[in-house]
Formats: sequence, C-alpha cells, structure tokens
Amino acid sequence: MPRGISLGCSLSPLMGALYLQPLDERMERLGVFYARFMDDWVVLAPTRWKLRAAIREVNEVMARCKVKQHPAKTYIGRVGNGFDFLGYAFSPAGLGVAARSIGHLAAHVTQLYEQGADSCRIGDYVQRWWEWLEAGLVAERQEATSASPGTVRPLPAGTAGPLHPTP
Repeated sequence: MPRGISLGCSLSPLMGALYLQPLDERMERLGVFYARFMDDWVVLAPTRWKLRAAIREVNEVMARCKVKQHPAKTYIGRVGNGFDFLGYAFSPAGLGVAARSIGHLAAHVTQLYEQGADSCRIGDYVQRWWEWLEAGLVAERQEATSASPGTVRPLPAGTAGPLHPTP
C-alpha cells in the first residue's frame, strides 16, 4: 500500500514543515548551521565533533520518524569541496547553478519539444527556470559589478562555482 501525501496536494507543504520539526529543534540546540526546505536540508558544523553529534541527531530523528535517508542525496564531507543544495552549487568560489539543475532543464525542454509543445510553452518554462535561478542568486548578483547588471551565465555542466555577470 502506498504511503505518504500525493505530490501537489495542498497539505504537502504543511506536513513537510511539521513532520521534521523535531530535526529543526535538535539542530537548533546543537548550535550548528542548519537550513531545511521540506525534506532537503544542509548542516554545516565548525568541528568534527559537532558534525558527528549532528549526524547522530539526524539518525535518531529519522529512525523515530520512520524516515529513510536517500543514500544518493546524502553527502558528508568538507565544505571546501563544494556541495549542491536545492539546485544550487555552493563552493569556496561562490554560489552557482548545480550541473544537475542544468541537466534537468535540458531534459525537460527536450521532453516538451518531443511532446509537440509550441515555442511559447517551451519559452515559458525556460523563463520560469531562469526566474527560479535568479531568485536564488539575488545577493550574488547585487555584489557583482558589471556593465549589464542582472544578467548571469551558467557555468559549463560538471563545474561547481559562482555565476558571474556576463561581461
């Protein structure tokens, strides 16, 4: 029997916010940097000891909530190596778009084309994707100086680094 809430259900955001509330509380008490959106989260710890404590807390909460972590979406490593979160790539060089996000864009545009979508529908999708991308990069763009502020170019697929204003 399937379990969970249907994708797109109006209760989904509410349940997502409430269900992992114990994790939010534990991370706050632990004193690490923690950010969560629904069932995606990132924990940044200043020391190895704090990181181990955070991992222990996550595992305890997940077991109690009867939630399994997705191994492909779990990364434990140094921040200096960079990481992806919510479609963005974070690295010491700055904030950029994750290569996987660009791949999803290309795959969806291809799918729309193959399904016979007209150029307006495809253009609308690409425009919404760029709006999503730019919404996450507002601070990055505000700090950058450029002859044409507000324009960004994605890095080549497979790289993780900042998006720089187009020269």
